[in-house]
Amino acid sequence: MRLTLRSVPDDLVEQIDQQLARVNDRKGTNMTRNKFIVAVLTEFFSGDKTSELQRMNNEIEDLLAVLHAHVAAEQVLIATVVNNELSSAKEENHAK
Repeated sequence: MRLTLRSVPDDLVEQIDQQLARVNDRKGTNMTRNKFIVAVLTEFFSGDKTSELQRMNNEIEDLLAVLHAHVAAEQVLIATVVNNELSSAKEENHAK
């Protein structure tokens, strides 16, 4: 099989080459661009997505925790403002 990058934009080829260089440096290999692309495509189309789904699930859980904390803080703020207004109104009624 021959894989060519004739119709791929130059900036994408540059990014592929950068990723390939990182992989080769990290693993101490000398993988060609074509082998690298085939490996990436193989992993993408046939790889186990469990770890990616788990990572996404963890990120969603973190975002939900932040959202719940934000909503709780807003509720406390609203209750404080309402209580202060009620206290002010009672004090004004007693003053009259």
